[in-house]
Amino acid sequence: MKNLTLMVGQRIYLLHKMKTRITPCQVVEEVIKRSLKGEVISYKINTGSEELFLETILNDFVIFESLSDAKKFLIERFIFVVNELTIEVEKNTIELFGSEDMPFSEANIQAE
Repeated sequence: MKNLTLMVGQRIYLLHKMKTRITPCQVVEEVIKRSLKGEVISYKINTGSEELFLETILNDFVIFESLSDAKKFLIERFIFVVNELTIEVEKNTIELFGSEDMPFSEANIQAE
């Protein structure tokens, strides 16, 4: 969370890394801890059902500051997966049946 700077009241969106689920949240508290070792900033968020510190869930989620950023990320990830799948099928088809009539490499989809 070193480069993450949020503001109290700001809405953020958490994309679960293992499930395709986006959770809207709001930053409800900023905690600044200063010590001889330096300064640490923590954020408490409200998920609608509970309040928790953001750093306790960072390993499970990708954080987006806007819903449109989350949407763009999901579309790009989907396009990557579809293109990888078609390339793999093309390779397998060539191995099994030869290289005639192989439209897959030309059919890779592109982001908008």
